[in-house]
Amino acid sequence: IFAMLMGIRYLFLGNRFVHVVFPGMDWELFEKCHFIAYYLAVSCFLQFTLSSYPRQGEGRKKRLGNIICWATTGLFTILTLVLPKAVYTYLTPVYHVFAGLVITWIMHVLVKAVVERRADAWLQFLSALLLVCGAVVDTVFFYFPVNQPNVTAPLVLLFLFSLLVILLVLRV
Repeated sequence: IFAMLMGIRYLFLGNRFVHVVFPGMDWELFEKCHFIAYYLAVSCFLQFTLSSYPRQGEGRKKRLGNIICWATTGLFTILTLVLPKAVYTYLTPVYHVFAGLVITWIMHVLVKAVVERRADAWLQFLSALLLVCGAVVDTVFFYFPVNQPNVTAPLVLLFLFSLLVILLVLRV
């Protein structure tokens, strides 16, 4: 699900591939899909990490963190659906802070898994680190646009490929 959401998000970024495929698509709907895919991807990534390493999530904290994460994602998704773009885009920095906290927790769980020598934890940690680097670059380009190509796509593709490798290795 996470990989699918990231794929959807990247269809709506950069060269706007979706506009080529669906030329009559409303611009506001286009932007809402982009934002909602981002919101949902953060929670799905947390869920994936915690389900991959359940012992590292720390019981009650894990449950409470999941509830808070999905509630925040739901709130931002609903606000994006009902508010005009001029309003919900101003809420993006708040979600970036929230996503930063969630990513910090994810990295904490992954570091614990690596230290405990869990199977293939190092590969997922490296993949997550690449994704975090891509997210930082993406965020910087969001706030400080430049006339250069988006460099996050290769990082995200490498992350998704690494995730696929992890899933294949865990199945064997």
